Amino acid sequence: FLKQGSSSNNITYDEEKSPTSPVLPLCLGPKSPLWTRLYSYPPDAAPQDDSFASEMIDLVLAELDVDRMIMGHTPQKEINAALLNKAWRIDVRASSGVNDRPPEVLEIVMGEEGKEEVWVLTHDGNRIPASRRQTVSPFFHGEW
Repeated sequence: FLKQGSSSNNITYDEEKSPTSPVLPLCLGPKSPLWTRLYSYPPDAAPQDDSFASEMIDLVLAELDVDRMIMGHTPQKEINAALLNKAWRIDVRASSGVNDRPPEVLEIVMGEEGKEEVWVLTHDGNRIPASRRQTVSPFFHGEW
């Protein structure tokens, strides 16, 4: 269980006070959100099983009470999002064997009126809005 330290901004692990959430054990297995490729395969495209991936990410995000999941070590040609901005796929590009491309940074800032804004920062100084990095399912017919 991660908790905010009272005397500093450090986050610590407290095994004695670990939550008993029914979803937590599911977060640790080989097909868990920590390891799954459900949201990031195929690269640079909407997830292969878009309907199932959408259902699963909604469950996980609701349980964790968060708006999005950011997955590292998911090689893509560029930082991108799937499932209506709920799944951001990034890679640190530390290996030239995996998509030897310039680095990018995902920036999430509090914008005007207290609304979060998501941007992709590129090595050449560009700041790209999240809306330009969406993968869209061929089956999607909703609104962003």
